[in-house]
Amino acid sequence: MAVIFLLDRSYDQFRKTAVAAVEKVFTKYLPEGCIVSYRGVGETKPTGEVKPIFDMTEKKPSNIPSLLKLIKDSDVRVNVTPTLYSSMEDAIKELKKPMYTERSKWLIVLTDLVDMEYRDKSPAISKVDQLIGQMGTQDAPNEQRGFKTRSGGGGGFQSKAGAQEMLMQKFNLALVDTSEMKIKGESIKYKPEHPMWPVWKGNARRMVRSLADRGTTSMGYHISADDFKAIDDAFEAVAKLMADTDVAAG
Repeated sequence: MAVIFLLDRSYDQFRKTAVAAVEKVFTKYLPEGCIVSYRGVGETKPTGEVKPIFDMTEKKPSNIPSLLKLIKDSDVRVNVTPTLYSSMEDAIKELKKPMYTERSKWLIVLTDLVDMEYRDKSPAISKVDQLIGQMGTQDAPNEQRGFKTRSGGGGGFQSKAGAQEMLMQKFNLALVDTSEMKIKGESIKYKPEHPMWPVWKGNARRMVRSLADRGTTSMGYHISADDFKAIDDAFEAVAKLMADTDVAAG
């Protein structure tokens, strides 16, 4: 299994609950040997590269304490632009790598669905169209790319017209949606009157539906979390789905 947690850490009101949910899933449900990364929405280096809380790492007894400390210490507010779609794209590109082809792959996103990089309807829809396409294909190993490595020195290859990608299998997207979150009965929804809300919500539905419609071993889940308990319940539900699909994948 290969898992990427992607959290919007900008909300002070429920970040602690979300971090605790990640810790619980990591400790209770992710098996040793699982490859896992933990990232924040919009969190990049000055160069634009992803700045993960921790990058893809195999879970093993020797590093569990250090990874747990990084998770616990991540309950810190970050002031970043919520570039949800680009952050998801970076995670999908990671999971598309040939080394994860045979693993079940999970991208677990805690988000209020807001993306402030693509501020207008048409660019936002086009970007999500790209994401849907990326979720459907896996980077092919060299031996399946129409390349044949030459024996002997040089390390070159013979190139023929051939697919550089193949159908992505065992990719799962879980969107934990906090857009309707309430605290003590009061909504904390970002600008409820914002004209992009129909687009943000529609894009989430399209991403999830696209995986279900493909009829492959991939699947999408859209889980609403409108209070603290719902966040914890959502992560636990996803964790159980992960365990079930990993067993089914063999």
